[in-house]
Formats: sequence, structure tokens, C-alpha cells
Amino acid sequence: MLRNCCCIIGFVTAFLVSANGQTENYYVTKAPFSAVGSDDFSPVYYKGGVIFCSNRHQKSFGRNVIADNKPFFRIFFSDTTTKKSEPRLLEGEINSNLNNGPATFNFSGDTAYFSRNLVVNGSFRDISSSTNKLGLFSAVLKNGRWEDIRELRFNDQAWNVTTPSLSPDGKRLYFASDKPEGYGGSDIYYSQWRNDYWDNPVNLGPVVNTSGNEAYPYVNSDGGLFYSSDTHPGKGGKDIFFTREVDSAWISPVPLAAPVNSSGNDFGFVADDLIGSGYFSSDRNGDVDIFYFKTVYPQFFYCEKQSEKRFCFTFIDDGSIEIDPLSLQFRWDFGGKQMTGYSAEHCFNGPGSYSMRQDIIDRKTGNVVFNKISAGLEIVHDGMPYIIAPENIKTGQQVTLRAEPDSPGFETFNYYWEVGNTIKGQGPELSYTTNESAPVDVRLLANIINKNTGKKMQVCVSRKIMTGASTDSTDIAKDTISASGRKNNIKINNIYSYSEELSGKPVFVVQVLESATEVPLKDLNVSPQYPVRKIRIGEAGTFSYVIAEEQDFMAAYNSLKDALSFGFRNALIRTYIPVDKGEAELWDFKRTYGTASSSYFVNNGFSISPDAASILDKLVLLLKRNPEMKLKIVAHTERTNNQKADIDLSSRQAESIVEYLIEQGISGDRLKSAGFGGLRLVAPEFPSSERMKNRRIDFLVSE
Repeated sequence: MLRNCCCIIGFVTAFLVSANGQTENYYVTKAPFSAVGSDDFSPVYYKGGVIFCSNRHQKSFGRNVIADNKPFFRIFFSDTTTKKSEPRLLEGEINSNLNNGPATFNFSGDTAYFSRNLVVNGSFRDISSSTNKLGLFSAVLKNGRWEDIRELRFNDQAWNVTTPSLSPDGKRLYFASDKPEGYGGSDIYYSQWRNDYWDNPVNLGPVVNTSGNEAYPYVNSDGGLFYSSDTHPGKGGKDIFFTREVDSAWISPVPLAAPVNSSGNDFGFVADDLIGSGYFSSDRNGDVDIFYFKTVYPQFFYCEKQSEKRFCFTFIDDGSIEIDPLSLQFRWDFGGKQMTGYSAEHCFNGPGSYSMRQDIIDRKTGNVVFNKISAGLEIVHDGMPYIIAPENIKTGQQVTLRAEPDSPGFETFNYYWEVGNTIKGQGPELSYTTNESAPVDVRLLANIINKNTGKKMQVCVSRKIMTGASTDSTDIAKDTISASGRKNNIKINNIYSYSEELSGKPVFVVQVLESATEVPLKDLNVSPQYPVRKIRIGEAGTFSYVIAEEQDFMAAYNSLKDALSFGFRNALIRTYIPVDKGEAELWDFKRTYGTASSSYFVNNGFSISPDAASILDKLVLLLKRNPEMKLKIVAHTERTNNQKADIDLSSRQAESIVEYLIEQGISGDRLKSAGFGGLRLVAPEFPSSERMKNRRIDFLVSE
């Protein structure tokens, strides 16, 4: 008996699940192209037919078999438009002499991603060993044959990567792998298409994956994910589950109802856009067969909580900047209507284009300190149904629920209702007699079509009806959306967003003047402890004159208050991303080692500590890598009753660092020093934990 490597049937058995008894949701029958006595699984739609895996005997391949005397798996195509058509092998290099499949295809059908053993050439004894894992490969259709086989970059000889499924837009490739860093057994992963290559795999996380085995993902046109699991609560063995990514998180998986799921192993699911019909694999009859299903009454997988006409939203600050709420606050501006706070509720008039700003403002003056977001909003009809229910429902009352008519641009061709767990109905209205004395959930599912694109979708909303109480606004929510991104029928197109700059490591600068032309620095009358620096900002290359550069927003705010006191009424905080390599390295140095005086001097004196020497040696290397850079060392202290002593101490500290750098081979011509004592505070003087932040060293690029 030959030992087969982690072949596909082995992975199927390790992955394979489940339902007792018929329900009203689905009608199931064995697919006519599924053969007797062989294992057929993982159907996918392809050009008027179905492509699937099978180990049925084929004369064109050798008689190499696995332990149960069945051939290896090949990839077949069945033309389901005619009952007389026999399944045929895909032609070309896509079918090797070992295991092949499952497969998935791009929208145009000319590129395939499929699973097979990593090594297919060599002695049969060697390549059929347990060390020959499964991996993912791509193939291109040329003149009716699948050629140009290429291995995907994240395959590994130490684990299996298999059961691929390509998202309809072709930008995500889902698959299963038993990589050791997963949650146990095999997990579902995806890889994102970026810059002409597949990015590193991302695990879908513990909501989807378990300590058991998850595999066979399938993503439909609406972004719903179907997959199999042997550990999520189901009907036994491996069941098929549904989940969806909502606000960047996966919802709790829902099992498909019987008889799709059975007490056997059920997996390898595929369906049309509206989940009206499709195929799946199951070993419920002994062999693994492919079954056809037709939906009798749709299963309500996930229903969004009904919102106020889809045009009301709660905007929430993303928390990327911490502010002192005693001095500052967030202000939201929706084209003239303003409100303050960490969140803002706003109802738009309907579909259309709008503007939105989120600013940080000074509580006392109301002046804008920093613009955090400037954005254009696009709000569209999304075709979501809307449940209209009567007010003052009483137990025993005849109730009529209505679905709001179609949104412009969409056409609804089916409505389905669920009231609680017992009442179901179809059509734009549902009438029933209440027998509840407690709140009841009402769900409305609609099959809709976008008139512009022709895309069919299944959408669902829910709301709670209170018996014996007004339902005018009960359990109807405003959609909550962070200050950037997309939610349902609203899209935010950022003109400027601080959050989007974070990857570039922005610096907060206090700008006192912006000019299209250069202004002599001597014309800007600023206190000596605030030397003015000219920088170029943005593609337009405007000149920005700044008096402070800080990592911390509140530190910049304290300098802004001084700038305003100097008479610069248009002063504000903005962000700056260094483009010069040396300057960017200098900021990384400050982020890594900090600027607290205690990191550099012994007992708040001016003698450089032993630990500081190793830190300053990093600065020496930085300056040697960037020989054109000039540096100004500026030291600050907290404010005491002896201003002269404060300035003297800070001056000696700055000079000590300059002297150390010169001793290490840095030319004195490249270095300047200054000390300003407690004249330039960046933190409150109370409590003491805040006051200590004023003891600091600034490492600044010098002209």
C-alpha cells in the first residue's frame, strides 16, 4: 500500500461535516455530474458550467493510487447546460500526476489559482511521501489549455496551503493553511493583491477560526464568506458557515440550515449572487458527492439594524490625537452646521455631495488650532429596505408591516419577512396578529438589483417592535462611522486626514506664516527662544515658517499660545513630514531615545551620563551618514524662581552635548547650542509629573 503525501483527500478528511432532517429553507439533490464510486468536491462556477475536483479513473493518467485504491484528484469541467455532457479534464499543465485542485478563477476566466502537491516530478515513492505538502499555484488559459504554472510566494514545504477562493473583484485570495502560528488545525487566511504581487497572508482571526479546522472559503459577489468548520457549533462533522466583514471585523458565523448541513461532512460551497441556488460537497451518503441546492425560503444570515432613512450618521473621533479637554475641543462642521465634542450626530437631506471638517479649537477663543480632517462626503441610495410599522401595537392586535418602496436606482423583486422565530411571509406587506407581550424582532430581507450596474444583491434590515408602546423611533439607530472610511451608503473622500498621514510619521509644527514666496527670516520678529525655520510643505512647495517642531500635539499647542501672544494672529498647528533623509533619521532618533534631560545628564546637572554616551554615539553615526546636516542642540528646564540659574544650567547642558559630539569627530562648524531655561514650556507646571516634561533637549536641523 502506497503512502500518499498530504494529498487533497487527506486534507479533505482532516477538513471535512451536517444536518438532520429537511427544513423549509433548502431543497437538496445529488448533482447529475457527480459520479458513483468516486469522490467529487469543491464545485465552482465557470463559463456556463461547473469546475470541480474528482478522483474518478481516467485512462490519460497512470494508475498511481492512494491508500483506498482510488486515483489522485484531477480538475474537471462539467457543462451544466446539457444533461448529456460528460465531465472532462481541464487541458494543459494544470493537472499533474499527483493531486490537483480545488481551483478558483478570475472574473474573465483566463487565470486560475489552484492547489496541488508542491513536488510533482521524481520517483513516485518520493513525491507521495507525507513531506510533500499542498501549495497554491496559478495558471493562464492559452488557446484552450492551462499553461504557465507558477508557484505562489507564500507556499512552504513545512505546511499545507490549499482550498483557494478569489474574491469577485480579484483583489483578495482566500485559502486555508495549517501554518503553526494559527489558532489550531487549519485556519482561513487571505492575501491582498498589492503592487502586482500577493501580499503576506493575514489570518481572519478567532471569530472565524477555531482550535479545530476551517477551510474551503468561498466569497460571493456581495462580500459574504462561506466556509467549513468542524468546531463551530453545528450539526456534526464539518458544517458550512456564513460570515461577513462589517466595519473591519468579522461577524459571528452562522451555520447553513438543513439539509445543506447534515450529520456528515459538508464543505466546498458555491452559490449564485442571491444564494438562490448552488452546489456543495458532502460525504453524507458514504462517498464524497456534489449536491445541488435550491433555496425554498432564504436564510436570514445577517441583518443590519435599521437606521433613520439611511441619511443620519454618528461621526466619532478616531482617537489619533490626545487633547486636553479643559483647553481644547473637537468641532465638527457639516457645511455650516457646527457641533462640538468627541462625536457628532448629523442627518443629511438625502443623497448628494457634502463637505465635512473636523477641527481642534481653543475653548476660550473658538479659534481653530488644528484641522484634523477636511473631506468630501458622497451619500447615495443603497437600496436598503425600510420597515414601516404602526404605532401603539397591543397584544392581540392585527398588525400590517410594510416595506418602503424602492430607492432610486434600485429595483426590488422579492421581499421576505421574519417576525420573531415563528412568523414568516413574502411580499411588500405582512399582516399578522400579535401575541407577544415583549419586544419582538422584525427582519426584512430584499433581493434587489442596481439598475445602473445590473448587480443583484441580497440586503436585510431589522428593527425591534415594542408591544403596547409607540414605535415611532424605537430601536431605530443612527449609523456610527469613524471620521474616515466608508459605511454602507456614505463614502468619505479625504482632502486631508491626519490619520492617513500617520504612516509617514508626521511632525506637529507651529506655523506663524505661509507664503508662496520667500520671506527674510529677519522680518519675522519672534522671541529668541523661538528661532524661526523655513520649510517647504506640499507638492505646491509653499514656504512655511515655523517656530516649533514637536512629536506631541499638546507640546505644540503650548508653543502656539506663545506665537499668538507675539501677534501672529494666523498662527496654527499643522503637520510636516520630513522628506530629507537625514532629517527623517533625526526624528526617528528622537522617537527612539526620547528628549528627556534625565536620559542624558547625571542628577539634573550637565555631566553626560554613561548611558547617554551610547545614545549620543548613535547621533554621531547619524551625522556621519549625513555629512551635510547641521545640528542645533537646545536645552530647556522647568521654571523656577531663579531664571538666570535655569538659563545657565540649560546652556551648560547644550554645550556638553556639543562638546561630546566634537570629541567623537563631528566638526564644530556643524554644531550650535543654546539654552533657554524655563522660558519655553511645553507642559503644565502642575502636577509634578507634567512639569518634568519641560526638562528636555531639542535636536534641531540648523540652517
